[in-house]
Amino acid sequence: MVKLTINDALQKAVLAHQAGKGQESARLLRSILKAQPNHPDANHNMGVFYSSKGLIEKSLPYFKTALEANFGASQFWYSYIDALLKLNRFQEAERLLEQARSKGGMSGDFKKLENKIRYLNDLFHLKLNKSKLHYNKGQFREALEVASVLCTDFSHLIKPWIVSGLACQALGENRL
Repeated sequence: MVKLTINDALQKAVLAHQAGKGQESARLLRSILKAQPNHPDANHNMGVFYSSKGLIEKSLPYFKTALEANFGASQFWYSYIDALLKLNRFQEAERLLEQARSKGGMSGDFKKLENKIRYLNDLFHLKLNKSKLHYNKGQFREALEVASVLCTDFSHLIKPWIVSGLACQALGENRL
């Protein structure tokens, strides 16, 4: 059996991914990461693999490792920020975008990401304010309905959980 170099294995993994052979690509990437756990390109491509399968949360550690190994690769920044946005984690994405700016990792077109961050931020605050308005008017059921959607879509943020808890308390309900 012929042993591949790391670069050959990486090239084969990329070609396999492009040919729609995700499992073969992942197998090759895992073999690279077994030999070199911090290999930036292998980590990035493993993140891309998981992201393409809809396993966004699972892609994050790979994108993070790739980025930590090579701050200068704008694609690594872009992929990591995009994955965070797919999870509605716009505040983390915004912090990462600022880091990319400060470290010079934004050579590509990041306008799309900036617009998505702004959109998610605006959407979140619009819905949160709507929920608070319902609560302040004594419309606790409506406040709970809006806040519950926020808790689902933005589960990592505390404010919707607070509004939900207050609305439940006002309704005499013991649930979230």
